[in-house]
Amino acid sequence: KNPTTLVAVCLSYCSMSYFLGIDGGGSKTELALLNESGEEINKLKVEGTNQNSVGLDKARTHLQTGINDIIEKSDISSNDIVSVCLGMSGCDRPNDIKCIKEWVAEILPEALTTVYSDAVIGLAAGTQGKPEGVSVISGTGMISLGIKNGKTIRAGGWGPLFNDIGSGYWIGIETLHAAAKAADSIVDSETSLLQLVLDELKLNEPSVNFF
Repeated sequence: KNPTTLVAVCLSYCSMSYFLGIDGGGSKTELALLNESGEEINKLKVEGTNQNSVGLDKARTHLQTGINDIIEKSDISSNDIVSVCLGMSGCDRPNDIKCIKEWVAEILPEALTTVYSDAVIGLAAGTQGKPEGVSVISGTGMISLGIKNGKTIRAGGWGPLFNDIGSGYWIGIETLHAAAKAADSIVDSETSLLQLVLDELKLNEPSVNFF
């Protein structure tokens, strides 16, 4: 074999660049590492990174743990990752974006880092990158985003305190509200949800410790 060819192949391999995508939610965070050809090299999950759900300290820890883990499991160095794109729930304001970029820079100081809300990357995934359409997310929280002719409209994403209608949190609260009304025999409140909640909580009947 031609030694020059072998050296060229080795150099090409050593200088290969990688791209990291991160989808951060309130309950879980998914990371995917791709090479220059767009091939998925590795993928993993860590705990939630929505700072409004888990707090700043845990969000930072979970995010950095995920980045370090995928680097280690892919047997590459941090310098091999040239670009990071994050779609983060609960992240729309400039200060939030700045904070997340700083967390990433502590591990990947040379990587180009872009941060969007999870609604934006959801739309991009569904339209193959075309910036037009509607994205609706119902996870721990909820948000909907519409883009047409360069105009962006957003609804939801207020958080559980202000009414995240359609979110997993909201669905859970409404379920407990319905079960509590049925337990109190409020008019027209009979529902099969009461027994389902009791079964889930391993209770024989509603009590002061129901919740």
